[in-house]
Amino acid sequence: VTIPAIPEDIGVVPGGKQVLVAAGNTLAVYDLNGQQLGSIRLDGPASSFLVSPDRQRVWINVPTSKTVVIADLVSRVQIRSFAATSATYVVNSDGKGGSASLSTGVNYAIAFDERGRRLLLATRKPSKLLIMDSDSGNIRDSRQTINDPEDVWFDPATGRAYITGNDAVIDVISQRTVDSYEPLAKVPSAPGARTSL
Repeated sequence: VTIPAIPEDIGVVPGGKQVLVAAGNTLAVYDLNGQQLGSIRLDGPASSFLVSPDRQRVWINVPTSKTVVIADLVSRVQIRSFAATSATYVVNSDGKGGSASLSTGVNYAIAFDERGRRLLLATRKPSKLLIMDSDSGNIRDSRQTINDPEDVWFDPATGRAYITGNDAVIDVISQRTVDSYEPLAKVPSAPGARTSL
């Protein structure tokens, strides 16, 4: 298959019937034979994407506009987008509701907490982990993380997020509640080990 632009991310839709490729200003949809079925147009290059557990929607990180786009995988059109910067979030340190001004960086990596319906976004400049309500787009928590994060993963069994980036460590952040996280450990890795699986 010839892809018209340099690919940034690739993934198989759960169930194995479709392959998604983020390249240029599109998220292209292919079947397993390499036939393009369609594409989702974006207002900038996608850095990463995540398919919803029901395989009906996809969340797409578009760093140039600092947004998370939600698109329908069936119709292949954008439904809406959420700003991943200069947002207001709920403060949970005392267990009570509140709000604060939040200036975030450019969103590159994305993971999903299915039980809590929260997106985990890793941003650069500054390097932070954001916890976003996947339905409303409200940012619920923000935590410093390692320099220049590249990937973020969420383990539902332990409630831990794992972040890799430019630093030679894996940043492990633990979930206190669905809206609140705290640093747990920095596990030694290797210089240049930015991506993770």
